[in-house]
Amino acid sequence: MKKKKVIKIATATAVTASAFVVAPAIQPEAATNSVDNAITKATKQVDKAFNLYYNTAKKKNKLPSGSTIRKEVKLAEQYYAAAEKEIVKNGGSKMKKATYTKKLEGSKTSLNRAKNYVAAVSVKLKAARIALETAIESGKQGKVYSAHIAVETKIAEFEKAVKKTFGPDARRLLMKTYATPAKAEAAAVDTEVKVYAAYKEIESKKLITTNLKKAGELIESVKVEVEELKTKDTTVAANLLKAVEKNNKAYEAALPPVVDAVSADNITTLTITGTSLNNLKAEDITVEGNKVVTYTATSSKSATVTLEGSLPANTDVKVTIKDSVSVRDYNVTYSFHPKVVAVQAATYDDNTKGQKLTVTVDGVPTSIDYLQSAGYTIEFNVFDRDGVSANERLFGSVSASADGKFQDAVLSSGDYTTQVTISNGSTILTSEKTSISIKNLDKVATAINSYELTNKAGFIQNSSTLVFREVAILSKVNISVGPSRAELAPGSFEIKSSDETVVVANSATGVLTAQGLGTAKVTITVGQVTKEITVTVKGEARKAVRATPVTNPNKVLIGATSPSINKVKITDQYGDPVVSTMTGVFVHYPINIDGYATTYTTAGGEELNTSGTTDGKVVVPLAGATTAGQTGMVLLKNADSDILGGFNVTTTAVKNVANLKLVHSEVSESKDDYINAELASDDTISYKISQYTSEDVFNGDLSDLTGYKVMFNRKVIAVNGDTTGNYDLKASDATIDVTIKGAGTTDLAIFKPNGMLADKKTITVAKDTAKIISVDWKSAPVINYTSNLNYKTVLDITEGAGPTDDIVKGITLTAPVLNKIRMAESANASAGGFTDGDLYIDKNANGVSDAGDRLIGKLAYTISPNATGTLANVSKDGNGFTGLSVAVGSPAKGIVTFFITDETSSDAAKPVVVTKTVIVDVK
Repeated sequence: MKKKKVIKIATATAVTASAFVVAPAIQPEAATNSVDNAITKATKQVDKAFNLYYNTAKKKNKLPSGSTIRKEVKLAEQYYAAAEKEIVKNGGSKMKKATYTKKLEGSKTSLNRAKNYVAAVSVKLKAARIALETAIESGKQGKVYSAHIAVETKIAEFEKAVKKTFGPDARRLLMKTYATPAKAEAAAVDTEVKVYAAYKEIESKKLITTNLKKAGELIESVKVEVEELKTKDTTVAANLLKAVEKNNKAYEAALPPVVDAVSADNITTLTITGTSLNNLKAEDITVEGNKVVTYTATSSKSATVTLEGSLPANTDVKVTIKDSVSVRDYNVTYSFHPKVVAVQAATYDDNTKGQKLTVTVDGVPTSIDYLQSAGYTIEFNVFDRDGVSANERLFGSVSASADGKFQDAVLSSGDYTTQVTISNGSTILTSEKTSISIKNLDKVATAINSYELTNKAGFIQNSSTLVFREVAILSKVNISVGPSRAELAPGSFEIKSSDETVVVANSATGVLTAQGLGTAKVTITVGQVTKEITVTVKGEARKAVRATPVTNPNKVLIGATSPSINKVKITDQYGDPVVSTMTGVFVHYPINIDGYATTYTTAGGEELNTSGTTDGKVVVPLAGATTAGQTGMVLLKNADSDILGGFNVTTTAVKNVANLKLVHSEVSESKDDYINAELASDDTISYKISQYTSEDVFNGDLSDLTGYKVMFNRKVIAVNGDTTGNYDLKASDATIDVTIKGAGTTDLAIFKPNGMLADKKTITVAKDTAKIISVDWKSAPVINYTSNLNYKTVLDITEGAGPTDDIVKGITLTAPVLNKIRMAESANASAGGFTDGDLYIDKNANGVSDAGDRLIGKLAYTISPNATGTLANVSKDGNGFTGLSVAVGSPAKGIVTFFITDETSSDAAKPVVVTKTVIVDVK
């Protein structure tokens, strides 16, 4: 080492001396060595500086010390500059200097990269973050606003510098170490900043006094953020909310209510139109001869007034309203000139007192008292199935009823028709005949098993919690009827609230409305069976708080087109699904898995979109990973970066197809392998064939089922419409759809084109076993006139509307059913093996016989062997639907016996369960 130092000193001395004496012969070689040394020294230092950040990031997955990298880069710059000077000074000829320069510039790219890295870490993000933290701690929203802008500016400056930094690992670590925390801190007060900016503009520009419309637009633009602030327990949020409350009160107070018009909607409801009607109050309205019960502003431009009493018909009523302009009187007339009158169809209990028929006038339910006060006379008449008056049986008098009230006695069960006539002078209106039923409603249900509560926002609720002013509907009630099951739609069951100040229940529609905060009991009643629901009304708006994986795939296939996915369910603070285009939930992919983006982005934005679902479930794609054997966690966060859920994934390159599985398709009604013919929402299954790797990892669905075969018990199920039990799937078969044929259990086996078994499911089918035990036949007189003798002669029929099968009444089964019993008619597109005269339960309620319905009987007839005349000249046996004709002038005498066979029987000769004789004596 000492020797080298001596040489260097000597060289330097020689160079200095050269200015005064002739240089010795060795001096050019010494100068050349000095240039080489300078270049080598600079190059090594540049490499050292570059490798310090690049290799530390790449190999150690961390960043070097800031002071160390700055020191090394500074030295590299100094040595590089010194080498440039040495070349100029001692590089020799022009050609040699060029050679040296080129050699030195070989390290310039690395030097620039090191300098770019230093430039990035030199951006003063930390100082900006500290300033923001200090501002937040101060609780002063103005300081937070300014500091937030400063942080955002520094983040942008930093990201710009990071983009110039060489090396993906270094860039990733720079962003993770500096930008991500800064962004999180800035995002944590995004809500505060947005609210502050809006209300700062309102205050600074004095918009409430100078531009009320603009003030309203700004207030509306941050409504969601203000609600979010209410959930935060910080000084900044509290101070902002004080400003919000102050300005909102000033704004609302500045809105003057102005009434434009008042009209009568119906006998107890007024509608007021105008502006700023939310500032009008019930006490500002007086109705002559009546009392205002409620005043509800449905919007700023429209309001509804509910009256205690009815508005008199065709009479001016003075309505006095005090608004911001003046106290004014309005003459309101409810114009009552009926055009159409009707009786509402209904089913009544056979032993409930106080029941009465309901009249509608022009579609609006109208009381008898009101009709009488308007000068109308009312007459109700009821008829049995033979058209004979049933007034005495139901009203207790042979005369027409003036009020439609049933007598307080046990009523005769059966089906009836009723008609009402109202008259006033020359105006006489008579309704069409309406069918009503008297039944023992006690036997409608033996148990209420479950219910479905559907929120108006479109999701099926898990909880019985509603938010104030929210509306939900009891969309389905599942009951037991003896051994059978059934689903009831709204209107088929009663609901009642224990406290309508909390929850208003509409029994006709099944709608529940959250009227006020608190708790109420809602009772569902079917016949005499009840079920009680505790409904709680909360004031806090719904927001996503949890994102739970429906499944955890564990392993995902690498590749940009990987079919790997996971499904997550997003729920709110009440445990209900979040169904929205903007759920407030964002997907953050693991940064330690190569190929994944930082967040999930779609054309519609970064938020997960659950719109169109009822359960809040959404697919998270997991394609894009490029390296196998990496493990990371997919996180689901809200806008504040709070973690709502997550799941682990491990990448794999094993993309083979080792086996096939039958899995439920997305549209499958049943989510298991048990289906019930009595439940419309659970009477079919839809499968798809999914491919799985040797690691049991999902590898996409089989898109072309050509060549695959399905085998099953055709007596239990049908597959894709096939009832043979052995079905070859086609390219057009996107799924394997299972429908019910009969009760029981069957395997459903899928075979590959080569004959090997692909997969198998065991399906259990529950199906109603109800049989016909009796028929309430129509009373048929002796036929001594021209007539067509067919099903209408002996059965109580309601003709189907349009191309639908007729409804048959009066049939009693071993177990009650809620679906209508119809008679098949081939002209109405019969399918599934049904023919004319078949009696079936219309299970799918579509009005025609098809594969979804259940055959229970068949109507036929036979003619007595001693029949004479034309009856002796026709076939003795025939179809009860088609029947036969007799006519005066063509004598016919004999007995025609209609009978129904039990088509649910497995006997070859179906047993006859009921008969009805008709005597024919035509001259």
